[in-house]
Amino acid sequence: MCFRELQMVKLVSIFLTFSSLLDLVQGHGHLTTPRSRNWVASPQEEGTWSRIPGVPPAESCPHCLNKKLPDRLCGIGNAGDYDEWLDSSGVPMAWQSQAILRLGEEFDVTAFLDTNHAGHMELKLCKYDDSNMALNQACLDAHPLEFVQDLSYGIPKDVNYPERAYFADVGSQSTFHFKFKIPDSYTDIIGEKVLMQWRYITANSCQPQGYKNSDIGDYLLSKGWLRSGGSLADCVEPYEPDGTRTSTSPEQFWNCAEVTVLSGSPVAPSTPSPVAQPPPPVSSPISQPVSDPISQPTSQPVAAPTNVSQGYCNYGPDGTGTTSTCNGQVQGGDWCNQMESQCTTCNGKWCTNGTSNPPPPSPTPPSPAPPTGLPAGYATTTRYWDCSGGACGCAYLANGEPGKETHCHSNAMFVAPTDNPYGAKYYGTAAVSPALFNQNDHSVTWLGEGCGRCWKVTGTANIPGYDTSTTTTIVLKGVNLCPADSNSYWCGNGKVHFDIAAPGFDVLQYSASNTCQDREPAEINGFTACEGWPGQSCDCGKFNDPVLKAGCENFISLMWDNAQVAYEEVPCPYELDRLNCWEENGGAYPFGIPEFCASNLEESMPSPPGTATPTSRPSLRKTLAPTASPTKNPVSPPTGTDSPTQSPVTSNGSNCCSWNNFDCGTDPWCNNSQTNCISFCNGSWISTSPPSNCRLSKWSECTNDPTGCCASTCSGKAGDHYRQCL
Repeated sequence: MCFRELQMVKLVSIFLTFSSLLDLVQGHGHLTTPRSRNWVASPQEEGTWSRIPGVPPAESCPHCLNKKLPDRLCGIGNAGDYDEWLDSSGVPMAWQSQAILRLGEEFDVTAFLDTNHAGHMELKLCKYDDSNMALNQACLDAHPLEFVQDLSYGIPKDVNYPERAYFADVGSQSTFHFKFKIPDSYTDIIGEKVLMQWRYITANSCQPQGYKNSDIGDYLLSKGWLRSGGSLADCVEPYEPDGTRTSTSPEQFWNCAEVTVLSGSPVAPSTPSPVAQPPPPVSSPISQPVSDPISQPTSQPVAAPTNVSQGYCNYGPDGTGTTSTCNGQVQGGDWCNQMESQCTTCNGKWCTNGTSNPPPPSPTPPSPAPPTGLPAGYATTTRYWDCSGGACGCAYLANGEPGKETHCHSNAMFVAPTDNPYGAKYYGTAAVSPALFNQNDHSVTWLGEGCGRCWKVTGTANIPGYDTSTTTTIVLKGVNLCPADSNSYWCGNGKVHFDIAAPGFDVLQYSASNTCQDREPAEINGFTACEGWPGQSCDCGKFNDPVLKAGCENFISLMWDNAQVAYEEVPCPYELDRLNCWEENGGAYPFGIPEFCASNLEESMPSPPGTATPTSRPSLRKTLAPTASPTKNPVSPPTGTDSPTQSPVTSNGSNCCSWNNFDCGTDPWCNNSQTNCISFCNGSWISTSPPSNCRLSKWSECTNDPTGCCASTCSGKAGDHYRQCL
């Protein structure tokens, strides 16, 4: 019998032992940082429902590991035994360290409780031996970690049990942040492969030792975090090693995480490159600026390792490790250069000083995206529609009111043209994670490099009861940011994620900025029609607007419930490129809803005088490959117009084309439509009846009238010598 068959037979026997117990128990918690094996295997992280070598099978309940065999360490979940962790093809998973820790140094730990039963958690370490002979509970018990600080609720350290981190009894669906450290004396566990065991001991059926008649117990009682007012019976050690709950043994949960432990003498950090200082304040009015071309993204510089003999990560001409010649160029970022296994995860080649006669360094290729937990080219998805303006300016001012930026209806998914080059069924938009929004600086939250870029996305239906073999390709344009701080579950830690714009599907419970009731109250029945899908029915017919209704119906036809997808960046098709965002709107929110903000449907477009109707045009956004001049397609003003700054002309009555957000231009063709104005005349589409606070044109001084700029912002701050509408 082959090794894989032996593994599967053992796994089946384990499931037969515990299947009835697992079916009856609802799970309560798991370790999130460092990522435990069962959390890595969750569909939100790396787990797959397919058979992909090197990728773990999806763990449908990562918080359910409250059962294990008495002599095991890591718990049993719905996807298998995490002591003998197999990938989705049945082969043992390769080691993947989730954190680099040092003796004596503090580090962050995050735990999630799906159901809070009070109690405390402990962390223990044991050096992993490939023969697995040294890895046992006795080794773990000999190396408990020291609790340092509760960053979430400030519960103090228990001097009698310094290994414990207590959970505040604040309800379910709670995340807890702590600091721990490894004692300096644990030199025997230094190594690349070290197993961390997380153990959650609950305190809702009996009280673990040390809770009663103690300072920590009094503190928990004063906060209302001691169950039954401290009257529960005492738990009696030793507790049941398989997690069985009795009147004297609490329910317990186990997770295991893979980490690396180094000595307590870190290598001195390299000197950071100097940061360019901002230019001095403008002391006098400046002329109308011309936007600089947006350059192609480049790699972040990576300092050479202090001791190169330990190795470094390198990429070849095609951006992978396959063609690397180990030319001495340190590439891929800090994480990829910490050890060989992480370099391999980054798709690079691990090099040492042993390479003779290395060629001269070649230009650094773009650094690979930070590890996402999924194989290269794969991402996760969710859906949203919160009606807010977003981080790429793809919005208009509802009712012309400043401060009420409203998501363009055109962001909804629509049917792609027949025979399009991507084989896509739909075109749509998405809020993207920081890894796509601004690869080299994840702190950017406005107009990142991902604004206006497009990705071809392919996924498979995953709703039970429907044809789960149906695969659909769509093209998504980046129009918003999925922020990592409030959505770390999906969009943090370098993950690649698409939050697809789908009207009607925003879940108010988890939405950080839903403004639909305020911005579009007439459509509120539609915006809440599919909130509970797929567990509840969805009625897209509640929308009045046909664009929103179509977007709702098109998304539901995918049958994607947070589906995992394959993706690749592609040039934006014309139908997505023309949708109104910040650049198309001339760097401001329009007072009325522009043509390709209100709708994503094809409409007739008048041609400039003397030209044929255009069938396509160069992308308004930067292309994937460098171009000689990555600027908007220049179109000369119609003959006879020297400058678009003459007396107002308002050929359509309610709007006109402007170059300063205040005065209408003189050219009839530019004033004919919003598309002509923005796409061909490089102007801004403004209302001929501006609000009362529109008093100053763009580039005017606003030092003494900071609120008077028309559809622009007064630069600087109060007290500055000179401020300007920009």
